[in-house]
Amino acid sequence: MSARAAFRRCSLWPIWRLIGSAWLGAAAAGRVSAPIGQLAMAAERVSRGDLSARVDPGASGDEVEDLGHAFNRMTSELQAQREAILSARQDAERRSVFIETVLSGVSAGVLGVGHDGVLTLANRSAGALLGEDALTLAGRRLG
Repeated sequence: MSARAAFRRCSLWPIWRLIGSAWLGAAAAGRVSAPIGQLAMAAERVSRGDLSARVDPGASGDEVEDLGHAFNRMTSELQAQREAILSARQDAERRSVFIETVLSGVSAGVLGVGHDGVLTLANRSAGALLGEDALTLAGRRLG
């Protein structure tokens, strides 16, 4: 082998090492950036109110996997809390309708007063006794 061929061979070796290093770096970056991109898209869905958004945490055993599991736990808990709040709201609305129905049939004047002294409800009989429309009594403070 001539000195010239040996020189060319030796001078190309660092270039091949550089190309190999760049390829390995790009592969490693893709392994991290793809799950982070999926997480960002799922977070966007959650910000629009879709609490069913989940990510595949993968099985890499690193912080990205931990982050995926934490995100899925968070959205599951938020979804359960939201459903509990909506259920409690529906129950409260049903009770309110029931109470209003019962009070509309009572001939005695009935006032509902909160612990802060503010009227929360009044039936028609209470309004008639006070010379006011029952709907305008709610929200007034006693005293």
